Amino acid sequence: MLSNRARDLRVELGLSQAELARRIGVTRQALHLIETMQVVPSTALALKLARVFNTTVEQLFVDDENVSEWVEVAGARSLEGRHSPLWPELGVGDRVLLVGTDECPLARPAPSGMSALGLSAPMVGVVTDRDEIGQVCVEHAPHSPWQRSLVVAGCDIGLSLLISHAQRNHSRGNSVVWDSADNRHALRLLESSAAQVAALHYPVGAAPAIPDQLGRVERVHFASWQLGWIVRRGNPAGFSTAEALGSGRLRLANRPVGAGTRTLLDRLLREYQVDPDTVPGYDSTLAGHMEVAMAVTSGLADVGIGIASAAAQVGADFLPIQSEVCELLIPQTVLADDGVTTLLDVLSHDRFRWDLGRYGPYDVSRTGSSMVD
Repeated sequence: MLSNRARDLRVELGLSQAELARRIGVTRQALHLIETMQVVPSTALALKLARVFNTTVEQLFVDDENVSEWVEVAGARSLEGRHSPLWPELGVGDRVLLVGTDECPLARPAPSGMSALGLSAPMVGVVTDRDEIGQVCVEHAPHSPWQRSLVVAGCDIGLSLLISHAQRNHSRGNSVVWDSADNRHALRLLESSAAQVAALHYPVGAAPAIPDQLGRVERVHFASWQLGWIVRRGNPAGFSTAEALGSGRLRLANRPVGAGTRTLLDRLLREYQVDPDTVPGYDSTLAGHMEVAMAVTSGLADVGIGIASAAAQVGADFLPIQSEVCELLIPQTVLADDGVTTLLDVLSHDRFRWDLGRYGPYDVSRTGSSMVD
């Protein structure tokens, strides 16, 4: 990457952007991109600039070194002794986000390919070294300060829409990122400061306990929906209840322990006295609702439990089981963060609620309201 002195030298000569652009034969917009180091000019153009400034190309352009810094890994200390690690040890070449606070920055893996939607987190650094006490050396691009990211952890695919709206409305340019995580993992990410917002979904009237370690949190309604069985269009297997899984002929798309759908599945299997060991696919797990829906429609599985919006996105049939609520947990310590403020503004906006309501069968009548009202 190259930096240049074009703007400083132009100002010293008293030239406007339009005049310098005319002298070297480019548009003012093209010169702006060069001066802000978004574009590296051709050799011919670089020579023209050097002649105008009566200098050399070597003095006008400088080959920058990448910037590196040591940062503690999120979760390396705060969960020690109470949980297994949040993720495998970071290694050289891993992409990471900067989270935490300005006083205590933390590195965490950058989500990639989130929930089968092909989303990769922007504004990342790359690990170049690590030590034995939970720190990594991270390299990031010059002229692009490694800014803190706001991470929203949860498994609902509607969060991808929320992130898109928030990123468009976020003025400071910091990235707003979705980390697809089940309920249990989302809480752990929040507790370790590896996420600033956790999205939890649960049956109506059965809100989970909030860990004391989080302190005071703001609870904001995201949406309500139906959780149920996802089957191929036309339901060719004639599936109706969990009892059918006891035949051993239907392949299941399952979720990990800690996911709300896994808790529901295990309860239904007990009710119908179905031995999980007899269900093909029970021991193989998928990360999110979209993965379950796609496994069913691609023929890799016959049935799985997921949210209605995931079934709608892939054109699968849906057999409802129960109504659920999804809420966003936001620790009061991060409520003043610009990214969190933007997120809350988006949730209260009619445009976002309109969009979410049509993204899938979501009930958005209370979206953005406080859960304690």
